[in-house]
Amino acid sequence: MAAAHSLDSPLPPDEWEETFNLNFAAARRLAEAALPGMRQARWGRIVTITGALALRRMNAATPAKAAIASWSRALSIQLAPEGITVNCIAPGRINTEQVLRRLYASEESRRREIELNVPAGRFGEPEEIAAVVAFLSSIHASYVTGTMIPVDGGFLRLDLK
Repeated sequence: MAAAHSLDSPLPPDEWEETFNLNFAAARRLAEAALPGMRQARWGRIVTITGALALRRMNAATPAKAAIASWSRALSIQLAPEGITVNCIAPGRINTEQVLRRLYASEESRRREIELNVPAGRFGEPEEIAAVVAFLSSIHASYVTGTMIPVDGGFLRLDLK
């Protein structure tokens, strides 16, 4: 994922392209590959993962993830009559390799982030994201489409990093 840069230090074009391909184009291509079978069955579920944060400094991932949310919403409107739902999940701070080793490598940095910004008092677990994906993928979510569901412990602020 590309590093954050200020507007007076723009990202190189190749970083924009790589990040947009990773965070938006790959999800779009995967969904488009699955759509013919879903349309034939007149049933399907597309669940995308986006981001919940807006960064103070420029970061190529933020607009790419916003594109996922916007594209998913538009696609949900087109596909709803065919029995296909499209929803996004916006994770907050989740105990993943990236969060624990790259973003908040020390226990002190994690504790401070939680105290300042996570009302739930902890980072989330990958299984909590999986549970929302499982629900949105089930028949029980047949009337849920075009949503973005934050799974973020009540995260309070814009990321200031």
